[in-house]
Amino acid sequence: MTARDDCLLAAGEDGEFALLNLRTSFHAYITTNDHIVRNIDLGTMNVLATFPAEWFANYASQSPDKHMICVVGDHNDAKVFSVNSREQIATLVGHKLYSFACAWSPDGRLVATGSDDMTVLMYDTRRMDEPLFMLMNDIHSSVRSLRFSDDGRFLYLGEDTDCVKIVDASSDYTKGQSIEFIGDVTGIAVASPGAEGLFIGTSGKPFSSLLEFERSTTSDDDYQDDPFWP
Repeated sequence: MTARDDCLLAAGEDGEFALLNLRTSFHAYITTNDHIVRNIDLGTMNVLATFPAEWFANYASQSPDKHMICVVGDHNDAKVFSVNSREQIATLVGHKLYSFACAWSPDGRLVATGSDDMTVLMYDTRRMDEPLFMLMNDIHSSVRSLRFSDDGRFLYLGEDTDCVKIVDASSDYTKGQSIEFIGDVTGIAVASPGAEGLFIGTSGKPFSSLLEFERSTTSDDDYQDDPFWP
């Protein structure tokens, strides 16, 4: 056996050998309206795996340990699949309308889903048969985007239009802050680990833009203590 750069070469006693490319590339889960979620290798554009959604899939998110994916779409329930077996392992119930967003906490213990019913449901991944709790007050439109910060302290919640909410998970979701603007929310992205940036995509004439915000380093006492959070 020998290895160099991106290759591992191993040989056997019967003249056989195996060559493994150690270079890894980024993968993406693509959701479409043909009821299928595809795992695509962005380096080769090959489809590595497919997952049957049975309805129009709107969004998919992979767990931090890469063992599971959560899929939401044109159905009240969400699905959780095993990445290895490609089998469905859980159904997340509780929403009353279709869903467009989901996200895993960095430690993989929580998965959140956001819906047209203007709620966010949180599930404990050790017991996904029912929601752990619900966020619903002061959400005024469909929840279209969800992200956790890299340290798990904050949940970013993008409404359909004009508003992104930041919920402090370390306060048991009792403190929050709203960022208000003009335009539809096209997505939320959190900067790479170690950074403090939050990016919000907006659309709608004449205000289509990419907004960048930086997390404040002020003390906890300076956070807004909004009474609408449960």
